[in-house]
Amino acid sequence: MASAGAVVDNAITLVDIGGTKELILVVGVDGKGRLVKDRIFSQHEVRTPVGSVRTFYDKTTQAILETQKKAAGVRVIPIICVGSPGRFVDGMIQPGSAANLGNHPHEFDGVNPKKELEERLNAKVYVGNDAIAQMCHGIETLLEDKENREKLLGRKVCYAGPGTGTGGGFCRVGKDGGILVYTDGHIYDILVPGYDGKVKFPFECDGVKYKAELPYEKTKLEDLLSGRAIRQIACAIERKLIFKGAEPLFLPALPNYGTMHESELKLMLEHNNAESHVTAKFLRETFLQARMETGVIKRAKPVVRKIFEFEGLMLGKLIECVYTGRITKLRDDAQWSAADKSKVEGTRDYLIGGSVGTRGVGGKMIQESSLEYLKKKFPKTKFSLHPLIVETANAGAFGTFVFADHNEVIKQIKHRA
Repeated sequence: MASAGAVVDNAITLVDIGGTKELILVVGVDGKGRLVKDRIFSQHEVRTPVGSVRTFYDKTTQAILETQKKAAGVRVIPIICVGSPGRFVDGMIQPGSAANLGNHPHEFDGVNPKKELEERLNAKVYVGNDAIAQMCHGIETLLEDKENREKLLGRKVCYAGPGTGTGGGFCRVGKDGGILVYTDGHIYDILVPGYDGKVKFPFECDGVKYKAELPYEKTKLEDLLSGRAIRQIACAIERKLIFKGAEPLFLPALPNYGTMHESELKLMLEHNNAESHVTAKFLRETFLQARMETGVIKRAKPVVRKIFEFEGLMLGKLIECVYTGRITKLRDDAQWSAADKSKVEGTRDYLIGGSVGTRGVGGKMIQESSLEYLKKKFPKTKFSLHPLIVETANAGAFGTFVFADHNEVIKQIKHRA
């Protein structure tokens, strides 16, 4: 990264594709091809398009072009860096690894995002996993602090970013601050020990004990640690209470609850309804961060706390899998080699990102709960969690710059200079 105040005549386009939103930035690059983060010439945030592959990339292309058009007073070089959900082999998204895109979990299987975008844009496109981009930016940010730098140089780091889904990455920070990324980085499909089938979530409401069931055949990490997981757990709790004839816990906090038709409430609580208002953000802000505690808040708060503590337990179990090198994936064709397992084994530093993992009281509870689990499991080992709380909104987009060919960036800067 270049220092603030650097001369900037050129800019590059950075795109962060998430399960919920896309962020496009046009950011300055200096004469040596270094990113100048404080020179954002234009930016645009849109909801991640839903639909066919063709519709998705048509709309993403439109958003990119509109953002570039608004970048006045700078030459936008024809290079675009993209962070996208998915495990990539030869540029193609592997089966089931971009489940948060499209109409169904396998909509984007076999898709080549670079090819799709280069066919639509007159530019070179570099694509990598969105979580890897988050990780690289997060580590670069941490290394800017002298104290953190001393702690991380020469160490293995795992990135875990529970947001809409669960992104991950692994690297070693060199003694010179360089970042060496290894393994395919995916953690969303790790099988969590003790949760290899249907999940039952015990809770207590109004002095009565219940068990909410989640309809999974096979349970992977993302089913247990993510914004989607929190929504599905909360909806399962509401369905259980309504089935037992009890007042729901979370729905009464919605402003229009009293006027909602029964069919609307039923739809909102469906397991796979991504549009439901019963989100991780809703639970965190309404029940954990409420300034005034009404009867509705007091009644639901203990259960909300239990949900976030459960998420912390899942983070702790993920760290356990990484630290011990006992990593088993959901699909046979995604299993790690013994060499990759050995590379991550013994990792004690964890960079925590994602809206669920870092934001508000909920994020803090998740981190504290995970450390509590690890202290009991490994009493003689010190684990360090490094929350990614600096420039979180732009972290994924900034991080995509690592995917670019630096020589090509220099070439384009010199072209017509």
